[in-house]
Amino acid sequence: MDAGETPNFAEPAAPDGSLEPAAALTIEATLAAKLSLADFQNAVPLLRDLTLVSTLRDDAGSLELSLMSTPAFVRPKTWRLESIRAGDRYRIRDLDVQLDGPLLTRLTEAENAAVTFSVRAVGGEGGRPVAELSCSVELLPRNQWGGLSHLPDMVAAFVQPNDPAVDRILKKTAELLREHGRDAALDGYRQAGAKRAWELAGAAWGAIVSMKLDYALPPASFEQRGQKVRGATQIADSGLGTCMDLTLLFCSTLEQIGLNPIIVFTRGHAFAGVWLKPEEFSTIVIDDVTALRKRLKLKELVLFETTLVTHRPGVTFSRAVEVGAEHIAEEKDDIEKAKAEPSVVQSSESPAVQASAAHSQPSQSPLASTAVLPEVEEVYARRVAEPESCEASDRRIYVECDPASVVENRDPDAFFDKSYDERLLAMVSYIVAQEGPILDLALARRISRAHGWQRTGSRIQERVEGVARKAFKTTEEDVGTFYWPTNLPPGTEVPFRPAGADTQRSMDEVCMEELVVLARAAVEPTATDDENLVAMARELGLARLRAASRGRLEEALKRFRRSQDDQAIS
Repeated sequence: MDAGETPNFAEPAAPDGSLEPAAALTIEATLAAKLSLADFQNAVPLLRDLTLVSTLRDDAGSLELSLMSTPAFVRPKTWRLESIRAGDRYRIRDLDVQLDGPLLTRLTEAENAAVTFSVRAVGGEGGRPVAELSCSVELLPRNQWGGLSHLPDMVAAFVQPNDPAVDRILKKTAELLREHGRDAALDGYRQAGAKRAWELAGAAWGAIVSMKLDYALPPASFEQRGQKVRGATQIADSGLGTCMDLTLLFCSTLEQIGLNPIIVFTRGHAFAGVWLKPEEFSTIVIDDVTALRKRLKLKELVLFETTLVTHRPGVTFSRAVEVGAEHIAEEKDDIEKAKAEPSVVQSSESPAVQASAAHSQPSQSPLASTAVLPEVEEVYARRVAEPESCEASDRRIYVECDPASVVENRDPDAFFDKSYDERLLAMVSYIVAQEGPILDLALARRISRAHGWQRTGSRIQERVEGVARKAFKTTEEDVGTFYWPTNLPPGTEVPFRPAGADTQRSMDEVCMEELVVLARAAVEPTATDDENLVAMARELGLARLRAASRGRLEEALKRFRRSQDDQAIS
């Protein structure tokens, strides 16, 4: 049974209630479980199989098999059958039915429909049907994707490179290229070379970062059941997008630039990738994660985490690529595999879908030696939301330190050995002393980069945590664990440290004590709470406040005012 198909059949019972079926004529039909305008436009068949089964003792004479639907999304159809022999299975070969495209275009919400098959003797239109079968089909609105359990390859139909909003993104992409001394032509693979493809993808990333979008949570199990999809114009207007929406936005942009994008699904998540050379997979859908890993290793394509485009301050394209690679890392144990059968998910693979069916000529240019090619992409995202400065003049700037400077003989091969504890502790101690309080994930990431790793898996995080917890005191917050320098008692107020020009620091990496000091510097006594929250958000480089971010800032503001009240009482 293929994905998205629903078998239907009626098996009449014997009149006396025995297990032996009664002699009768029955209908068996297999239809698509879901139907949308995208299916109609891509000629996806509604009716997959139709069979008449006779358990009659005698041959049946001339019969008419008719099809009707409610609502009438299928035009009525009638098949005339000369006869059906007793005990035969008669398979209908003509399965072509005409769908009502305008009706599918008008749908704004999902709607359950019924398809009814009935068999009558020729000339017995008004009589009771000899056999009848009713099947359910879910009609989807034009902006709803049916999910991997329906037809995985149909997600490509939602890549809309001709959306007007994509043109505006392309204009910004060209401007960013020109500002940084690159060729502003959006010419895909025409200039050849992985470096040029990276430049184009990095500039597109910066253009979408400049839209200052916010993340919206997708529905549960969307990758299997589907979801309504926001187009590029709707994303631009609302400023919101799920991982699926943002992935399709990037794919639409990259395809219009002339690059070949892909979409990758894991459990509860979707993200994008792009070929660095004019190639594609041999099939539209692949479910072998090793094929992706091989191409990544060969520097032929990159994957990138699209939701990072919503972070403030802006995240660089190279960082998004690092996170994308982590999603399919061999040590990651929650990667999914969605095969052709509906809802079959295993814990070791990740399906990928070609976002474009267009075929490109193979490249004759050699690949660059590394996936992180031009340095210009580091600027594209960072320049979008530089934090404004508070009035306090004695405030420190947050700068990432280099733990490699304190240990000469770093050895990635010995990283997990107990003999490496001393060297690892030296690096951890240096980072905590220079940057603490520091979030556990940020600490592990810094250690990972010092050893030349582009991703920070769970084993690395656990290894760093095991060393750090023995040496430093901590505070726990919803965002994670913060490690404190030995000369600074946990809970002490920490001067707010805005990120330096060459440093990325998300709000989650700022401890609550530091946010309280930020509140003291940014809050105006005559302003409303909302105005003060906006002022704090600006200091952090946030253009919009998500619920989680707002909650942390509200807590910081509450603690600041509580400290004011305590001082007044004392």
